[in-house]
Amino acid sequence: MKQREPGHDPWRQVTYGQALCAAESIAQWLLACGLTAADSVMVLSANSIEHALLTQGCYAWGASRS
Repeated sequence: MKQREPGHDPWRQVTYGQALCAAESIAQWLLACGLTAADSVMVLSANSIEHALLTQGCYAWGASRS
């Protein structure tokens, strides 16, 4: 994934391996917080790398989008 902040030249990049590691870490964090598949997660942000990683972490955790 790549993202460029508005008005800035350099691109931020996350490789597949980095995204996988982050998603698995987020999934583990959600489990450690005691969330179950019956719980919901709401993301309140604009599209970004962080938004995508959190979404992938929720998929890895087993949550479904509403």
